[in-house]
Amino acid sequence: MASKGGENFVAIPGAKLLEAIGAVAVKWSALEFQIDNLLYWASDPADEEGIRSFLNTKGFQQRCERLKTILRTEHAATGGTLRLIQIIDSALSVKGERDQIIHGLYGDPTSSKTNADAILITLKGHKQRTEWPITRLRVMTAARKIDQICQHISNHLLTHAKDIGGGSFWAVTWRHKDRREE
Repeated sequence: MASKGGENFVAIPGAKLLEAIGAVAVKWSALEFQIDNLLYWASDPADEEGIRSFLNTKGFQQRCERLKTILRTEHAATGGTLRLIQIIDSALSVKGERDQIIHGLYGDPTSSKTNADAILITLKGHKQRTEWPITRLRVMTAARKIDQICQHISNHLLTHAKDIGGGSFWAVTWRHKDRREE
């Protein structure tokens, strides 16, 4: 929280809550990396410039939707594709909570009736959207959800990877057919 003496113009949550917010940010970054990596390898290498531009300019939801479209059109008959799409949908389902945690404004709880570590205020269209008490536990729960999605993606890719011998696997199942030898 911002100190009562006004040291901070922008309220800063306490150390433990700030640590939890950082965990959400770091874990989300890892999730975006996995989705972007899947999208890159699933994309046609003939459109190398287009996919790089898309990855650099489009939001997470747009990148997920494009990946799901590629999976549905290019890999519909591949075992595990529907489950991969479900995992991507689970990432999209936690995005709203992640956005509130990362992009919200944190303030001191205004009431002693709550055990909140802070009040989180998010805006939409310049109108107050939500104002809800937030705790470190709630933020860490979101971080764990994101981490579990990352783990589900990794495990799913390994489950459906190509066994290349010697205990090694190559996650090429959802690569574009022209990227499998890269």
